[in-house]
Amino acid sequence: RAWELDPPRADAVFYIGQHFRLRRDGKNAVKYLRKAAALPMPKRKNYQWPELYHCLAHLELMRGVYWLNEETDTLSGSAWKDIKKAYHTVMSNCEPGDRRDVGSFYDKGKRIREKTKREKKEKADKKKSSEVS
Repeated sequence: RAWELDPPRADAVFYIGQHFRLRRDGKNAVKYLRKAAALPMPKRKNYQWPELYHCLAHLELMRGVYWLNEETDTLSGSAWKDIKKAYHTVMSNCEPGDRRDVGSFYDKGKRIREKTKREKKEKADKKKSSEVS
């Protein structure tokens, strides 16, 4: 509800995504943390949390990727684009200790994206071959 009342702020959607990450629900964590990471810091004078916009939302998105299931979860092209952007933001803006495992999270996301593309191609090829038959 807080996110609905103040949609320009990333705080509420960040905490929703973090909740899912802490519950080891990578699919929902990534869904909400992509939204948090995409929001620019609002132009306000009061109650700002710059670190959320410059590092934390992106870092949590990468941590959410860790909890994706390589066997069952998929990543769309736009989700992968957001994850790549989050990775680069973390590597540029976050403290060295926070960046420690982000490379392995990125690699896992890349494997899932490649699997998703492969499965999509196989499905299209199968459909195409059944239409020809």
